[in-house]
Amino acid sequence: MTKITYRQLEVFLAVCEGGSFRGGADRLCISEAAVSNHIAKLETGMGSALFERGRGIAATLTERGIDLQQRSEQLVHNGRSLVGYHHSAGRRSRQINIHVAPHLLDNFVRPALPDFHARYCMITLNFVAPTSRKMILQGIDKGAMDIAVLTVRSDHELPGSSFISDFGSGLYAHPDLVRRAQSEGLQAIPFILSPEGTNWGVRQIHGLRRLGVRQPIIAARTPFFDVAINMALAGLGAIPQFDAIIALHDKNRTLCRIYDIGNWHNRILFNKSFDPETYSIIKGFFSHCLRS
Repeated sequence: MTKITYRQLEVFLAVCEGGSFRGGADRLCISEAAVSNHIAKLETGMGSALFERGRGIAATLTERGIDLQQRSEQLVHNGRSLVGYHHSAGRRSRQINIHVAPHLLDNFVRPALPDFHARYCMITLNFVAPTSRKMILQGIDKGAMDIAVLTVRSDHELPGSSFISDFGSGLYAHPDLVRRAQSEGLQAIPFILSPEGTNWGVRQIHGLRRLGVRQPIIAARTPFFDVAINMALAGLGAIPQFDAIIALHDKNRTLCRIYDIGNWHNRILFNKSFDPETYSIIKGFFSHCLRS
């Protein structure tokens, strides 16, 4: 008989709570493939299916699944309480000074923080916002900052950093603007950009120049990615943007990707004296948040 593990039950309940395999993965900060693997082994151990198959993405429990959910909830709750006691009794609270690029923090990291803090209650993430890349690197080197997560061009060297994930980027526009660009050229359509002088604003201008747009018609500048995307959805301008952020906000996939404007890497830097165990936890968290 296949052994049933506590972890399998924990994953099973996370799927129940999250409403889908993807929801369970997000709650546990693991991949959807890992969730599927745990559920498959649990179903083998139970000798029956726990979820209905072929009914969309929602995780609908079978009768056996409903029974297991009721039986396992208290067991897993008690297990989590024991783990929490172990951490609070055996480990000191740790504050981590960390910088995360604003577009990553707002769109991908903040939504995942509640589950992170529930699992690692002894780790406090103190997000700091240095004004320049130079200050970030100096902070890491001198120990004033523990960890930094940055987005850099795929061909850019960032010594001492580790790869987390990659982001594609493109020029996106409403279908009406796409038709106009096809008939009149990119120079004839308006653009929505980040504020002048900001890192992303400068990168957007460089991306447009590579497409031959030297003097773009600027409809608006905004530091808020969701605002820019909503304006683009209204047909007010085209936007150079990361593919992952477009997918996050354009749920109906209205915007069209006109041109590719480059590939980017999300990379993590850490102070060399930083605790390796905690670093592994933090890197795993960001790898989950920023998966492509």
